[in-house]
Amino acid sequence: MSCKLKTFKTKSRLLFALFLFAPLLINSQTANHQVEKVLDEFMTTENPREGIDNLLSLQEIVAQTKDSLQGHYYLNLGIAYGQINHADSSFFYLKKAEKLAKQTQSDFLLAMIYNTRGLVFMGKADYEASLEAYQKVMKLAEGKNDPQLNDVLSKTYGNLGGVYYQLGQIDKALETTKKCLALSETIK
Repeated sequence: MSCKLKTFKTKSRLLFALFLFAPLLINSQTANHQVEKVLDEFMTTENPREGIDNLLSLQEIVAQTKDSLQGHYYLNLGIAYGQINHADSSFFYLKKAEKLAKQTQSDFLLAMIYNTRGLVFMGKADYEASLEAYQKVMKLAEGKNDPQLNDVLSKTYGNLGGVYYQLGQIDKALETTKKCLALSETIK
């Protein structure tokens, strides 16, 4: 009888634990889905302010999502704020994204963050800081045969060409622009 009682207690505890934690699992999956949906919509949004509003509407549930998704969420906020020339807000969200990218060891996300940071610095005419950010992308991505990293690297070369042009270094601008075009050809 005591064996049956122990089995009953064990089953009861398991059912109680399942009942207790099931809503958390369901909420987490729902949060992931909601954030993924808004991130997908963000990619086609033409108005950065609308994108910011849509992203910020999910701020309360983002913490319930997986770290990699949070990283992309903060990256997109950084991109959107950069597009409307709110550099401080852009850097704030890019820093949050960078922390998560390092935790999840995502070179792709880090490359996207550094490329975006370079663009924001470029928008502020801080070309030296922009060069630094782009060099971080190159350090992460050059020599790796990763299609996602190559895509970011190609964009970085194009952006770097623009920085060199602004600095009056036309030969370097031409060289990096050619790298951009050559790498772009391999990506297609």
